[in-house]
Amino acid sequence: MNFNSPKSEPNKTFKKVDTKKVEKTEIASKPGQKLSDKPKNKIERPKIDLQKEPRNKIQREKISLLTPSKNKIERPKLDLKTPSRNKIQHPKYDTKAPPRHKIEPRRINLMKEPKYKIQHQEFNTKKLNTDKIQVKPSHKIRSEEIGDNLIIKSFPKNTRNIISENIYKTFEERKATSNSKIVDTLIKDLGDIKSQPKWINRLPKDELKELRNYIVNNKIDSRFEGSLSNYFADLTDLVEDIKILNNRNQAVNFSELSRNLIKQNRGLNLTKRGLEEAISGIYNHFKNVFDDFKLERVKKKSILGTESEKESIRCLRKEYKLLIEMNDGSYGGKCSNPSCNTDFKRLPAFDFHHEEKKIKTTTWNEIMHKKYDEIKNTLESQKVKPICKNCHLPENAKIFNDFKETILKKDLFTYSSHDIDKFLNLKVNKFVKENNTNYTAASLKIEVKRWIKKRAVIEQVFNGMCISCAEKRLPSLQMHHTNQDLKVHRWGDISRKWNIKELINDFVIEEECVCLCGNCHAMLNTINFEKNVGKVLGEKYVLEVKADYNKIKGAIMKNSSRIKKIKKSIIKLNVKDHLNEE
Repeated sequence: MNFNSPKSEPNKTFKKVDTKKVEKTEIASKPGQKLSDKPKNKIERPKIDLQKEPRNKIQREKISLLTPSKNKIERPKLDLKTPSRNKIQHPKYDTKAPPRHKIEPRRINLMKEPKYKIQHQEFNTKKLNTDKIQVKPSHKIRSEEIGDNLIIKSFPKNTRNIISENIYKTFEERKATSNSKIVDTLIKDLGDIKSQPKWINRLPKDELKELRNYIVNNKIDSRFEGSLSNYFADLTDLVEDIKILNNRNQAVNFSELSRNLIKQNRGLNLTKRGLEEAISGIYNHFKNVFDDFKLERVKKKSILGTESEKESIRCLRKEYKLLIEMNDGSYGGKCSNPSCNTDFKRLPAFDFHHEEKKIKTTTWNEIMHKKYDEIKNTLESQKVKPICKNCHLPENAKIFNDFKETILKKDLFTYSSHDIDKFLNLKVNKFVKENNTNYTAASLKIEVKRWIKKRAVIEQVFNGMCISCAEKRLPSLQMHHTNQDLKVHRWGDISRKWNIKELINDFVIEEECVCLCGNCHAMLNTINFEKNVGKVLGEKYVLEVKADYNKIKGAIMKNSSRIKKIKKSIIKLNVKDHLNEE
């Protein structure tokens, strides 16, 4: 008989176990499990006891925390701000620095101390002193002693404007026949204490008092009166120029007027910028005082277009200003070559040439976007001179200059190609022996032939000159494509490899090229200058520059039509290859 069968086992447990205990086991058993199915195992009871025992303990502890005896034990743990606790936790503050609760009240007390109030008051008084200096009218005349001469450098603004007004009225009323008489009258009226004309009463008292001290007593220097008369003479000339411009209804350009006055040594002993400010002050004073003063100021025209176009116009303006002002205006806006007549009206044709290559550190393209004063100082320090492209290109053509006689030999093309080749070998080998050069004899011969090819092409097609201005210097002559859609090659890329016939037929005629000098080519390629001549040079040069452009374009149209006729075989062109005869 099997004692482990499920039928016999519940009968034995039912007889031995009490009813109360059975209820407990039924509650503790798993859901859905009957007492009869429960295996004979007593390990389940201690698990039930372990789960219930800690639950009872936790509840008792929570309840016990609320008792007064438990709170008394926990009080010292919650009280963290006792003095003994701070000393134990922060021993560093006792040795190196005072504790934090002592530092905070000190900071507050320091802000309330009178020491800081005194410093704050002193700072305010300094501010007040600077304000007083700025607000206080500058009635002092600044002068400078240069050698044996005393020169007035600045004059009170209010007094200068009122004196200028009196000079202007004198010119209108024609009280004086010459400027020297006006100056004498001014000094006499200002120096005579008894003289009280209306215009003198309008002068600031401090400035008038100082002037009279200088004129009558000569407190600073006896030469002051002569310096003052020179100053008033310059001021009289300035007012006269303004009066003439007003009568002609011509707009005044402060920059141009100040530049002309400084050139004539009539600039009130001021810099160009200081003189512009003085002219502006006198102009505004006349506008407020005289009803018939209708002189207008030249307005700066706004530059329209893209950012690249605007920057191009700014650079052209700087270049024009440099041509006028470089080296104290010694070039006068012209090419530095005395035999050349190119001036600023052909502005795109100008370069800046370094006479000493060792000093050269920058090029025009590198510095043209910088400020004008910085550009001017850099160019002048490096001994740079303005030069047109027609004069600049021959100076930089080193190989051409070394073999100029050989390349431009009059009867060169009367010889056969074999004789020309022998002649070139002799010249090149002799040059290599006598001079230190980086070229070999073969490479140098190719470069010399390149110049001979250029001469042959230009002489056979364009009579050896620029089609517009008849420039004949070979290094200055360049090829210009009349139709950009046909442009495939560049002269510098093909002139070494192609022969003379290929250069004429396949390049000049096929791609419809014409010969222009460096100056005309630069003018034609600078579109921004052509469109904005008035903004760069001024309106008075617009017609002259446009006439120059029309001349260049007319010559191009005439010659391009001739090239097209040769291309269509309407006109025959006899091409000779002097270096490669069959």
